Amino acid sequence: MIDLHTAATPDGRKVSIALEAHVFHRYFPERIPVVTKRYQKEIRRQYEVLDTRLGQAQYLTGDYSIADIATWPWVALHAWAGVSLEGLDNLQRWIAAVGARPAGRRGRAIAPREAGHALSTGQAMLIR
Repeated sequence: MIDLHTAATPDGRKVSIALEAHVFHRYFPERIPVVTKRYQKEIRRQYEVLDTRLGQAQYLTGDYSIADIATWPWVALHAWAGVSLEGLDNLQRWIAAVGARPAGRRGRAIAPREAGHALSTGQAMLIR
């Protein structure tokens, strides 16, 4: 299975590529285009890998599994990172299928937190 969510930092920590893309595109107060584009390009590449896999199977591991549960929220919120799913038909099908499951519907019904909370959390992660 691919490691969709994380990448190593220079000090060896693992950070979420999707979270970084979301923070820089949606929440970070200072616009840094080169950084935002870096994360958007990497997320798009990972989405393309997922799309290829989902052209071979209905779900990431073949059957619905924890891999789908853990990956779906990050991919379903692709717009938060400013990344289009245009041309990724298998991935779009999978997002709809997982989102239509009872757990997906319940998860989407949870109200989002205040933007300020997400910003302070994202900034804290960047400062560490």
